[in-house]
Amino acid sequence: MNDFDKLKSLLSEVRTVKIGLEKDIAKINELYETFEDMNFDCDEELEEIDERLEELQDDLDDGEGDEKEINSEIETLKKNRVMVEEAVDILEQLQEEFESIAEINDELDIG
Repeated sequence: MNDFDKLKSLLSEVRTVKIGLEKDIAKINELYETFEDMNFDCDEELEEIDERLEELQDDLDDGEGDEKEINSEIETLKKNRVMVEEAVDILEQLQEEFESIAEINDELDIG
């Protein structure tokens, strides 16, 4: 294979890789948007759970409402909070992965 053929082959290969990178970047951006939405939703849900737990605890302290029902709701909210906290842990791992991808992008050394 002569140099001209090598150049043509190199050009073809670079174009193929470029197309693949463009598709991968689009997919990563889409995944990141989903991640951001879910991260925001978890933060909001934790706040709502904590506010409701405070309200229910106040009701218990003030002797308002059915104690059994309030305790049942508190237990349900605590279980939900644990699930949301686990989701937050996964979101933190995702954040690390996205940061790693950004570092890889920064390592691209052309020019």
